[in-house]
Amino acid sequence: LTRIMMETGAGEYDSVALSRRIGTHTGGVSVSTMISGVNKEGSTPGVVGEGEHFVSKILISGKSTSDKTEELFSIFDLILRDANLDSQAKIIEMLRESKSRGESTVQGSGHAVANARIRSR
Repeated sequence: LTRIMMETGAGEYDSVALSRRIGTHTGGVSVSTMISGVNKEGSTPGVVGEGEHFVSKILISGKSTSDKTEELFSIFDLILRDANLDSQAKIIEMLRESKSRGESTVQGSGHAVANARIRSR
């Protein structure tokens, strides 16, 4: 989702125009996710719970000079509210890239992939 938000464009901007606007007015913008555990009410602080209660958050960060902060927040607003999440062709292309990357990882480091799968059980 975070990659889609940044690479499919937003509002009236396609992906190239959005990238140019970000590059022209800021030192960069990134979107990421954060998943953190939530302790149930009444549980002992500092004790790891069952792993069933989580909060998922989308974080957007960027940098700019002090005179460009208004433009930075305008870009944040544009990405968060008007991301072109319905750009099916671009999303399919991104999924194919991810699949190809995963396949090449297995070819080059199959033992590491198998080890990760075994350890995850």
